Amino acid sequence: MPDDAKSFTLEEVARLARRSYSWAWNRAADGRLTRCGSDRRRILVTASSVTKALAANRAASGSRPLLYLVVDNTK
Repeated sequence: MPDDAKSFTLEEVARLARRSYSWAWNRAADGRLTRCGSDRRRILVTASSVTKALAANRAASGSRPLLYLVVDNTK
């Protein structure tokens, strides 16, 4: 993440997090990304909130349980 950036668009946040645009939009909607304005078409969020959201995303992705598919073909 560039140090000189004070704000990011949701598209940039999604690309940095390697997630979808809707993931970034949902975080902006629920307040985890702090909005700092818009320029008619794009929503801008603060760099500090992006840093916190990316750290939380990394922490959450490391603690996901494994998913196992169990099939019972005895019947």
